[in-house]
Amino acid sequence: MKGAARGLRGNAFRIAVDGMLAAMCAVLGYVSITITQEIKFTLESLPVVIGAMMFGPIDGMLIGGIGTFVYQVVRWGMEFSTPLWVIPYILYGLFVGLIVYLKRYKLKLWESFLLIMASGVLITLLNTGSQIVYKRMLGADTKAAIAEVFAAFPWRLLLSAIKHVAYAVFVPALLAVLWKVPFLRAYKEARNERFEEKDRKKGKLPERAAAPEKENADVSDGDAKF
Repeated sequence: MKGAARGLRGNAFRIAVDGMLAAMCAVLGYVSITITQEIKFTLESLPVVIGAMMFGPIDGMLIGGIGTFVYQVVRWGMEFSTPLWVIPYILYGLFVGLIVYLKRYKLKLWESFLLIMASGVLITLLNTGSQIVYKRMLGADTKAAIAEVFAAFPWRLLLSAIKHVAYAVFVPALLAVLWKVPFLRAYKEARNERFEEKDRKKGKLPERAAAPEKENADVSDGDAKF
């Protein structure tokens, strides 16, 4: 009963953190800097990475999808092209969260670095694809749309690489601090216990040894620990 209560409490805090990260995503998207028509500097992907690495693919998708959707609607209004700009961040959160989940949320520093850099390439490619589709929707010739968008692609990729190097340095350090927050630490411990229980059921871990009964405990040497 206590474990169930702790799980419900942990999920409530998790939803609250997801909401805050989605709000951050929307705000960071809104204050983005447009350099050219094809190049924009934005940090809206940062909360998506944080949430996906903390809680997994579903949370990453929700943070990226809701945050970007809110930003798009507030800044540009609801348009036929809105899904084009939201879907890349949903897939971005899915990718990061899925890899972290498959690694049981235990990535080495170099693994986190590679994952974040790969996600930077992915979001750049996805947004590039969205730009091409958008230009086609406006009636542009396919070859002309591709040529126009890919002319700026090296600069967009460079900007994304610099940004995600900063993420790769900042995010693991931030997560190390966040996991020390009591309710997040409790959530993480409960999640690790669930993974261990699954492994025991599959025979990957030995069953927990039963605690010795008090009357059979040997405390005669005076070194018993209480």
